[in-house]
Amino acid sequence: KMIKGNVTNIAKKVKENKIIPPTNIIIGKVVDLSDVIGWK
Repeated sequence: KMIKGNVTNIAKKVKENKIIPPTNIIIGKVVDLSDVIGWK
């Protein structure tokens, strides 16, 4: 499962999507490549 957010809404999105450990957090402009790379 993957969610995208910013510092103002990521905590809410994590809670709404019931994201639990273990998780990976990717920060920065590389996130914009998620569609190109095929992250899901």
